[in-house]
Amino acid sequence: MAENTARDYSYAAPVRKERQQEVPEIHTQSQRQPQHVAVSAFEKCLMTVIGVAVGVMMLMTVSVQNQIATAQRDLQNVAQKSTTALNSNNTLKQEIGELSSADRLEYIAQQQGLKLHESNIRNVSK
Repeated sequence: MAENTARDYSYAAPVRKERQQEVPEIHTQSQRQPQHVAVSAFEKCLMTVIGVAVGVMMLMTVSVQNQIATAQRDLQNVAQKSTTALNSNNTLKQEIGELSSADRLEYIAQQQGLKLHESNIRNVSK
């Protein structure tokens, strides 16, 4: 058993060659002439129309936001008036209930010298 039946899998790492990085060429202003692209009359007209349309839409947006704010303020005013009216109605209903209570009516009747006769009272229902 002197020989080992296992195989030898030792591999040497591959040798990588370092690549030289390419250096991009740098152009100076004197080497490169600027090239201007001509703008046609149609393109100028189109840019003007688009600019005007954007301006009009911006104004419309501000106008609509102003109208929304005004409507919301009016709605709040109406809601406040409604709440005030409801509170006033509740106060008046409570006052009516106090003024028309049986004890108060009996007290006023006694002050005026009136008497309550149970035999003269009839209950009517619909």
